[in-house]
Amino acid sequence: MKRLDARQLNYFVVLAEERSFTRAAARLHVAQPSISAQIRKLEEFFGFPLFLRSTRSVELTEEGREILGSVTAVVDASRQLREHALAVRERNDLSCRLGATPFSVFLSERTQVVSAAAKEHPSLQLDVIGTPQPEQLDALRRMEIDAAFYMGHELQDSQEFERLVIRRVQFHLLVPATSVLASRSSIALSDLAHTPVAFFAREHGPVLFDQLTRWLVQEGGAECVVPPESHPFALANFAAAQGISAITIDWFIQGDNVPAGHVVRPFTVPRVAAEMSLVRLAQKQYKRGLELFWATAGNYVRHLQNA
Repeated sequence: MKRLDARQLNYFVVLAEERSFTRAAARLHVAQPSISAQIRKLEEFFGFPLFLRSTRSVELTEEGREILGSVTAVVDASRQLREHALAVRERNDLSCRLGATPFSVFLSERTQVVSAAAKEHPSLQLDVIGTPQPEQLDALRRMEIDAAFYMGHELQDSQEFERLVIRRVQFHLLVPATSVLASRSSIALSDLAHTPVAFFAREHGPVLFDQLTRWLVQEGGAECVVPPESHPFALANFAAAQGISAITIDWFIQGDNVPAGHVVRPFTVPRVAAEMSLVRLAQKQYKRGLELFWATAGNYVRHLQNA
């Protein structure tokens, strides 16, 4: 007994829309003879011709026009079924791809969240993918990663992304030990006039960069210096080599990590904080692996808040 072939039905709809075997073949990415053969089989199944063929055009027969709507509905339903099945498979998928800047491996909160999820859910397949900060949001949109450890303030009012703030820390100033600033227990905004300060590049966090430069440069009079390599660890090394100050946070510089010849001083009135958030696209349904990881991260955040 002959059966309907979904591929043949799709060929029929596309050929009816294009009215050309050549255009239909290009649209379907198949050879033209393949379309002709499948249409003939479909005509044999239905028992009547579907197209009137000429050297110049391809037109639907009266019978072809009559069943086109029904065939289109079947093709659309088949596509929706495939998409639904794919969504179900994605939701049941226990993998979770996490985008993170390479240097964030040194952040204890990031590594602890990943370790906690791996321990709590042994079947969870976690993959941490090195993703530069400027590329993380686009990687989420393209679904190349499921979530990202994002360090920035751009998403506070975003409707496109959902975020879970893991930790918020204040900025400090890394200053040369020989500087007059080193003799102070904290740095006032008025102390910064004409002081060269190394900053990360704006592309690593436009909103945070603008907040810091507005505060320290426009209001405080500091001189903004952006080194060729401007991630947080490189800032400290650059400042040490140049003998200048640099902005920093406890995630990157503390204790034995302070470069020789420099000390860390807090600001008298801190006004800008750095955030590390777990970020994902805002949608109603997620695959199982992402749901499990997100729940573990939420428990970790609540533990930090109660500590």
